[in-house]
Amino acid sequence: MEDADIIRQVKAGDREAFSALVEKYHRPLLNFIYHLLGNPSIVEDVGQDVFLSAYQSLAHFDLNRGTPFSAWLFTIARNKIYSEHRKKKPLFSLENLFHLRSKEAGPEELLLTQERVLAIRECLKVLPETYQQVLMAHLDGITHAQLARDENTAVGTVKARFFRAKKLMKGLLEKRLGGLR
Repeated sequence: MEDADIIRQVKAGDREAFSALVEKYHRPLLNFIYHLLGNPSIVEDVGQDVFLSAYQSLAHFDLNRGTPFSAWLFTIARNKIYSEHRKKKPLFSLENLFHLRSKEAGPEELLLTQERVLAIRECLKVLPETYQQVLMAHLDGITHAQLARDENTAVGTVKARFFRAKKLMKGLLEKRLGGLR
């Protein structure tokens, strides 16, 4: 059955029909959440929150706009994760980012990944603290405007720091690895 048909059933009052959407998107949604969070202990909870929000908001989902349900669902997930992050919960971290590995990666790929991670960590340590901070904030999904408010500085200053930090990191990594491979 197509998503649109299921959504019509749910909107018509068939609450049980929503379980077909949950069953269809449960695994891909949890994978998506895990890749954004890197924290397996809270993935299920966030996933349940996302499905609950989707169910509660389904009346506002407009089938005529042509937006796939999956895109709408994953947008809810992304927004929920960003909202949690804004509450200052440590959802994202550089450590988690570097521990994500492909299940199909062989020993050579794992060794290359470890080499890249080590190089990135060492290069980050060399950067001035303000540059480290702006890069880490970016990885954490914090906007330039948000960081500027937190630091009580101009957005242009944060953008300039970010640009310089990326340029310095790129140069350091090129010297270390010949660039990121």
